Amino acid sequence: MQCRADQRYQIEMPCRVRADAGLALPARVTDMNTTGCALTAVRTRLRRKDRVSVLLGDLGTVAAEVCWIGNDRTAGLRFVRPIPSGAVESMMRNAVRAAVLAEPSQPVPAVAPSNLRPVC
Repeated sequence: MQCRADQRYQIEMPCRVRADAGLALPARVTDMNTTGCALTAVRTRLRRKDRVSVLLGDLGTVAAEVCWIGNDRTAGLRFVRPIPSGAVESMMRNAVRAAVLAEPSQPVPAVAPSNLRPVC
């Protein structure tokens, strides 16, 4: 069991991951703290100890090292330099706000008034 100094925050946030000189490909951050994060839906081939760049919303690009790789397109990253705790908390608030204000994934079907009937 691993012991972390900082609390990990559960989050669901899009990001982009760049390994080497490749393209920055989409992924999702699933938890985060000042020293690292966990990703899912990773679309690039990563190996332990790889250096990557992660674009994290308003925080910008953060350099990280791959700590672990899962079989289900997941990965754990350790940031090369810890990010300020205030920045992590701000990202959490922004992610919650974005989730609350998100557009529905399916368009809401329009109902013509002639198709409505009283329910009584």
